Amino acid sequence: MAAGNAEDGGRLWNARFVHLVAIEVALQMGLQLSTPIVSNYAVSLGMTVALAGVLAGLNATTSVFMRPISGFVSDRFSKKSLMVGAAAAMAVAVLGCAFSTSALAIGFFRVVLGMAFAFKSVVSISMVRLVVPASAVGRGVGWFSLAFTVACAVAPAIGAEVGTAVGYRASFLLAGVLLAAGFVLALLFKAPDSAQAHAAPATGARGLQALAQFLRPSRLFFAPSFPLAAVTVFLMMAQNAANALVLLASDMRGIGGASAFFAAYAAACLVSRPLAGRVSDKRGLAALLVPMSFVSIAGMLAMAFVPSLWGVVLGGLLTGTGQASSYSALQAEAVRGVPEEKVGRAVSTFYIGPDLGTGLGPVLGGAVLQAWGPTALYLFGAGSFAACLALFLALRAWRAARRAGAR
Repeated sequence: MAAGNAEDGGRLWNARFVHLVAIEVALQMGLQLSTPIVSNYAVSLGMTVALAGVLAGLNATTSVFMRPISGFVSDRFSKKSLMVGAAAAMAVAVLGCAFSTSALAIGFFRVVLGMAFAFKSVVSISMVRLVVPASAVGRGVGWFSLAFTVACAVAPAIGAEVGTAVGYRASFLLAGVLLAAGFVLALLFKAPDSAQAHAAPATGARGLQALAQFLRPSRLFFAPSFPLAAVTVFLMMAQNAANALVLLASDMRGIGGASAFFAAYAAACLVSRPLAGRVSDKRGLAALLVPMSFVSIAGMLAMAFVPSLWGVVLGGLLTGTGQASSYSALQAEAVRGVPEEKVGRAVSTFYIGPDLGTGLGPVLGGAVLQAWGPTALYLFGAGSFAACLALFLALRAWRAARRAGAR
């Protein structure tokens, strides 16, 4: 049990956990208010749909390359300091987008956002692992992930409405204010002792030795997280293609009010994510991911073949139930039982998968949308969810065969 758990009496809803959730709500509100409007903003500036998709996914693509560094650093230095720095950089990046009018400038700030996000996401989930009881990791991650859910419920709609009414610059400014609030909350957070630096910064010969250690793969990655990361690539690719492009795809179909997709998605998450955490704690990952994959596929098919607001809402409800539940369980599995001194690497290795999926989803989805239209976009999403399930079952069978062969 983490030191933070002992100090807080082993309660899930202790003061530190509540504070972490508040920080995450502020940061996710800022992110989710700004990210879905990037593609619309880029198109409004005269850029192509394909380029808009690239810009929308650029932050996640950048995060992929930062993951090994963020995991290694978070295991050696103060997690609170990293969280504060990441929140500050995120605020600066989003505010920078507000005053950018070229693809180059927007791309630069999306890269900065991706670098900061790589540290923020590693540190935040690592902190949850350190401040909740070991027996409640799944529930802790499930409840913590509701910050994303709450943000999805209101932020994209606010961003779209503000952007339509007074311009997208105002949406980015509002997102920057929310991220700045997260920065202040991070400054005030009282981190547990186990979240402090595990080693003092090295200089001279010790610095060269530390650099040599850093270059070792075992110092950068946590091997047991790679299968989970691979599965999550396809899970996140499907959902983020829809999240980034649903407003644009709905405009192409002449569907108004498509921001209701995010509200429907969030409403489903509010119910399903805490339950998903409890199921994963008691019955394991497979008991949840397999049925929820079929629910996710059904959501994408509804959006593909019901070209109306009802189809958009139904798609949001079904993917909110299926994808969000699966992702919450995968997050919990990535940190369950991991030693404290390796939890940063475990999280950063796992997040390579979500980052790849989040980066590739808008890029590939934007290309599909431009070439073949909205129906093809959602069929692409359904195929990605099916690939996620197929890979998970194949890896599970392979592990079972290895265990049987070792006996």
